[in-house]
Amino acid sequence: MSQSNIAIMKILKEQFRYIALLFTLLILLQSCRIYHRKSITLDQAIKEQKQVKIKTVDNKTLKFKKLIYEDGEYYGIKTSAFTYEIHKIPFDKSKLQSIRLHNKTMSIIYGAGLSIVLIIIIGGYVVFAYAKDYL
Repeated sequence: MSQSNIAIMKILKEQFRYIALLFTLLILLQSCRIYHRKSITLDQAIKEQKQVKIKTVDNKTLKFKKLIYEDGEYYGIKTSAFTYEIHKIPFDKSKLQSIRLHNKTMSIIYGAGLSIVLIIIIGGYVVFAYAKDYL
């Protein structure tokens, strides 16, 4: 191998850390969920059939795919991560402090916006850090 090929391989090896970091951060940011600030009523949450974040009076946070009312009971629907089984989890209406709906639009903007900013920052660092070797 020539010296220039070895130099290029070293640069790519050093840049690989930054590329791996970038992809890791992109994956993590895509899973972020943003919820509306304003709390809604239980009946509105059931009608909306969207993901919700519930805060109880004893400061516990519950997250559900959706809420349902069935046989005089309120349930939060969850799915298990690996088996995709649906679980109905009952909860007490009187212990709810706030119910916030998932804000899909802001979740997309937040995930994509931060991803773009990270690409620019890490990409700019990699380009400028190694450009001095060629100038």
